[in-house]
Amino acid sequence: MRCAKTPPPYGRGTNGGDVQWKVLVVDETSRKLIDNAVSEDDILNLNVTSKPDLDPQQRTRLERSQMAQEQIAGFRVMSVDYFPRESRLVTFRDPWSFPVLFHPGCNHLIRGHLEGLAQKPRAPTHEASVMCSHLARFIQNELDQFAHFQKDFPPPSQRPRGVLMVVDRSMDVVAPLIHEFTYQSMVHDLLPIKDGDKVTYKTIINEGSHNEELKEMEISENDNVWVDYRHLHMKDVLGKLGEDFAKFRAANPQFAEE
Repeated sequence: MRCAKTPPPYGRGTNGGDVQWKVLVVDETSRKLIDNAVSEDDILNLNVTSKPDLDPQQRTRLERSQMAQEQIAGFRVMSVDYFPRESRLVTFRDPWSFPVLFHPGCNHLIRGHLEGLAQKPRAPTHEASVMCSHLARFIQNELDQFAHFQKDFPPPSQRPRGVLMVVDRSMDVVAPLIHEFTYQSMVHDLLPIKDGDKVTYKTIINEGSHNEELKEMEISENDNVWVDYRHLHMKDVLGKLGEDFAKFRAANPQFAEE
């Protein structure tokens, strides 16, 4: 989004006004990443429009076109080789991540994510795990090397220096046994949810009426109930749900029972 907010080259808009539009040109992989992070309206509100995804043939032609290269006003590499799943959770979608987790080659993925956050955190580890200390050392070396060649990283910020915790299951051996009782895991177990680029489920709208409809719904960060409840134990969810519903009825008496 920071790149999208970058002002366009100097000049007036094609309609004679001061409003200028930029064109977003992406391939299929980049499109999935963008759609997973922001909505199309968020992009349009920044005066950025998009064209259909580039197919391999178009991409090859553009890479070889001297005329196309001459039209590039600015060029910047973005480290976005990761997929956000939640506001505080990303995945790299690497099927070989487990067998190569402690290989130095995976450190650039974590470094790329931290570059996107404009952070150069410390990387402490859990003392019970020797492997975590190795991985933390690899990551720290990768960040130090990147900062050595990129003098503007990390950029000035009012935020305190972040901390990247490198841990494994030995830090909390109970979590695998009780995680099934969180609201998020219950929803995935009991509802026909499709967990792909987006988390969706199907439900019947206006059931029993003439305009009954089977509709696919998305569970996203815009759903405040989902964001607030997903990591809570079901015992806490049931209590908080009753409290929140009582507050809703008090603030919206038109929905209260007669």
